[in-house]
Order: sequence, then C-alpha cells, then structure tokens
Amino acid sequence: MNKQGPANGTRQKTVGRLMIGAGLLLIISVVVYIPAFDAGFYADDDGLLVRNERLQTTDGLGEIWSDREGTYGLYYPLTFTTYWIEYQLWGLNPPGYHVNNVILHAINALLVWIVLRRLRLPWAWFAAAVFALHPVHVESVAWVTERRNTLSGLFYLLSLLAYLGFQPIGDSRRAKGLAVRPHRRWVMYALSMTFFVAALLSKTVTLTLPAAILLLMWWRRGRLVWRDTWPVVPFFVVGIALSFLTVGLERSFIQEGGPGWGMHSTLDRFLIAGRVVWFYLGKVLFPVRLAFHYPRWTIDAHLWWQHLYPAAAIALLVTLFCVRRRLGRGPLAALLFFGGTLVPVLGFVDYFYMTYSFVADRFLYLPSIGMITLVVAGAATGIQRLGPTAVKTARAVCVVVLVVLGAGVWQRSMAYETTETLYRDVLAKYPDAWLAHYSLGCVLGANNRPDEAITHLEAALRLKPNFPAIRGYLGVVYSQVGRYDDALRMYQEALRQHPDDEVIRTNLGFTYIHIGEYDKGIEEYTRALQINPHYEPALRNLAQFVLYRIDSLFEAGEADAARDFAGEARGLATRLGVQQLVSQIDQLVRQHTPPQQ
Repeated sequence: MNKQGPANGTRQKTVGRLMIGAGLLLIISVVVYIPAFDAGFYADDDGLLVRNERLQTTDGLGEIWSDREGTYGLYYPLTFTTYWIEYQLWGLNPPGYHVNNVILHAINALLVWIVLRRLRLPWAWFAAAVFALHPVHVESVAWVTERRNTLSGLFYLLSLLAYLGFQPIGDSRRAKGLAVRPHRRWVMYALSMTFFVAALLSKTVTLTLPAAILLLMWWRRGRLVWRDTWPVVPFFVVGIALSFLTVGLERSFIQEGGPGWGMHSTLDRFLIAGRVVWFYLGKVLFPVRLAFHYPRWTIDAHLWWQHLYPAAAIALLVTLFCVRRRLGRGPLAALLFFGGTLVPVLGFVDYFYMTYSFVADRFLYLPSIGMITLVVAGAATGIQRLGPTAVKTARAVCVVVLVVLGAGVWQRSMAYETTETLYRDVLAKYPDAWLAHYSLGCVLGANNRPDEAITHLEAALRLKPNFPAIRGYLGVVYSQVGRYDDALRMYQEALRQHPDDEVIRTNLGFTYIHIGEYDKGIEEYTRALQINPHYEPALRNLAQFVLYRIDSLFEAGEADAARDFAGEARGLATRLGVQQLVSQIDQLVRQHTPPQQ
C-alpha cells in the first residue's frame, strides 16, 4: 500500500491539474463572448429562424427531417432541430440562442485540447486556448445562423476523438490496451461513425474528416497501409453521398436566385483557390480587419500576379515535402489539414455565397485548428530546446497573447450587437463593400430613415450596377420621401434586369396605388402573383386595396361603380385562385346592399 501511495498522489495531482485546465478553458471561452449575449438576429437569421414557420409547430420538426429540399437550400436537419427545441423553450428571445452558441464553442475548445493531448502534441492547452479566443471565430459563435459551425464542429471533434479510441495514432500505450479489448475498439468505431453522420447533418463541410484521419496516420507513421485505412472507406462513402445532396440543393437555390452559378473556368477556380488559401492563412496568423463581409475579388487570368497565389501555395507544399525528413512531417501535415479542410469552400465547387464573396471568417472554424497547432507546437519545440529560462519567458508571453486575443474577441463581438452596427463595422474597414452598403440601406429604410438609406443604396448601385435588388429597394425608399418619378424609374430598370422578381413588382404596384394609378397597381400585383402565387405581400396588398376601394366607393355613394369594380376584382381573384379574397369581396358587397323588401 505504501508503495502505491506516491503513485496515487501523483495521479491525483495530474487529475487535479487537468480539471483546473478544463475549467479555466471553459471559463475564458465564455467570458470573452459576454458582449454577444446581448446581440440580436441579423442577415440570414430572419429567413432561417425568425420567419421559419417550421420552428413554430409540432409538425415542423418532422418536416425539418423529411423535406430534403431543406430551408433556403440547406438540408442541415440537426442544426434546425436545435433551433426548433430552443423556439419551444424561449421563442424568439435572442440571448438563449447566443448563449447556446457560446457554450458549444467552449466545449469545442475543450475537445480540441483533449484531441491534441491524445496526439501527444506540446502545449496542447495553449493551442486550445488560442482556438477558443481567436477573433476569426467570432462570426461562427456570435451569429446564430452559424450554429451549423459550432454544432458540426462539436460532432466532428467527437468523431475524431472516438476514432482515436478505435485506432490510436499518437498514444502507443493506449494502442496496446485496446489491442486486448477488440470489442471496445468497435464500439468506438460505431460511435465515431455516429458522430460523423451527426456532423454532416449539422453542416456538410465536415465531410473532410476521413481525409484528416488518413493524414494523421501518415503524419505519425510515414506511410499508409490498407489494414489501417480500410475502416475509413465507409466515412468517405457517407460524406460524399450527403455532399451530393447539399451541392444539388445549392445549385437549385442559386439558379432560382439569379445568375452566378458555374461562371468560372477551371483556371479561374485555381486562381481563386490559391488566393483564398493565402487570405485565410493571413487571417489566422494576423487577425486584423476582420469583417462580416469581404468585397468580392475580380478574377482575371490575364493578370500575371494572380497566378502567383496558387503557384506559391504549391511551391510551399512541395518544399515541405522535400524537407520532411529533416524538418519532420508535422508542418506539411498541418498545412495539408488546413488546405484540405478548406477544400469545400476553395471555389472548385460552387456554393451560394460565391455570388457575393469568395471568403468569409466562418469558413475558418475547423481549418484554423491546423495552423494554430502548427504555430504553437513549433514554437513549443523551439523554446524547449533553449532551456528552462526561455520556457518561463514564453509562459509570460503566452499569457499576453491570450489577453490580446481575448480583447480582440470582446471587441469583435460588440460589432454584432445589431444589424446596423455589423454593417457599419464592415464599411469602416471596406468602404467599397457593395453588399454592406445595400444591406445597411435596407436596414435604415426599414427603420424609417430613408435619407440615410438612399445614401448607402446609391453607393451600392455605383459599386454593383447589375444587381436588380438594389434598384428595387431604391424604388421603395424614393417612394418614402416622395420621389415617385425616381422610384418608378428604378423599378422599371430593375425589372429590365430581372423581370420575374415578384418583390420588385409588388413594390412597384404599391407605388402605383399610392400615386393613384390603380389599374397599373393591380396589374403589377397580378404579375407578381403569376410569378409566385403564394407571395404573401402581394396577396395582402392586393386584398387590402381591393376591399378598401370597394368600401370607399360605397361610402362615396357610387354604388354602381363599387359593384362594377367588385365584379372585376372578383373575377381577377378567381383567376388567381385567391378564394379567400373572393369571399371577402362577396361579404363586403352584401354589407352594402340593402335587404330587399
């Protein structure tokens, strides 16, 4: 017993240090995001959450899982299930959603630490802390829509951790222990597959996990053999199958939303990919001028300097491969993980956001782990070789780094307070970001600040003259300030660009009604409903005008004119299949018809 005492004491101290480390990691991960707790909903939150009727009904949960057409072209049923649960608990109260996102991120930071410890990497806790406090992750954590990042990241890391239990890569002692317990290995394999499917159902970009597992094997062993790699094959099959579903949905959605799909040549895509990699590498190493939206680059294969981006990336990988025996396989493996995890968003496969920008901070949530680990582990290895004094100094520097990063997260989170603060932050850094001008103009117009809205919408139009929605909303705010001729001109120009836009036609109809051109107004409402028979604003506006017009004619003593207009409106409503309006017209006419004697 006495002989076991010191060992037990050492083990208790180790467990105590691990508990303290885990607690500290969770605390700092939450504290730096306190400003995000007061944030609201913005951008895609409106369609995916606020106006998502599936979240508001019991049947909606089944529709989330059964409807493979998804919501706004997204089939991420596990992510939407979390929204559904939260809606049942606290409705549309933003803090609840934000707190859950932060908690998920804190757990992910803890899992990063556990995985890096399992791989026996130096300074694993510090690397996990950098992940937790890196400002580039604020978009993924502070924006409710990006729950798909934090949730899929959770299952991605759990799947990887379980696979390391099935096939230990960095811990030879654990491998020996599992060798005599094969049943446990296959339990861990089943768990890994289950978590992987959950990750895919949260966000499909996690399909890169099986490639990351093979990369880890090569990093540790220097080679891949079929005995070790065949268990990964089912992961590839499942990931590719679900990725085809996602690409198909996005293809359908972007074609419905306008031009932009398949517009780039193969050479263009290599130029995009090369530039994207270096952009993201810069944001991980130097997280400055971070923004909710970055202006879209102009890709031109005739410009020689644009070819330098992919050429430099390839040259770096080739160099690291050539010096792997002297430098080790770690740097090459880390960069391959970084670039490989980014593959779904490098531009080789079209995705909807490419119509606005080629890059976004949210795409770095998982890939950043590779670069963070490389820098931290590399620094740790070098510093440890310098001796104890250098290690003590490095610890102090590490504290300063975490404080600076944490302050950056705190400040960055404050930009997410409202939609207005979010887009003003973008424009402060990138004044030529047309999408930020347009989005801010829409926000200001909706808040009854048309003069400010016009300034930003006109700036957006100068920067992006071929985007019809800008002209469409300029028509709205011009109408708000009485500039009806300008409003009509904007609507007509927008419809020449996109004649089948029910939103623009509905707004044009509203303006015609407002200036007394009733026939033209009804005609535009009719065209909008022919394009989209279920477009609620057109249905509502048409019904309100028709009923108001009938009632006002009766009140003015023009009963014959009222009945004639009611007959025409009734016929129109019948042709459009709006039976409710037909019933309302009949009821209103009866109310104004005296009973026969």
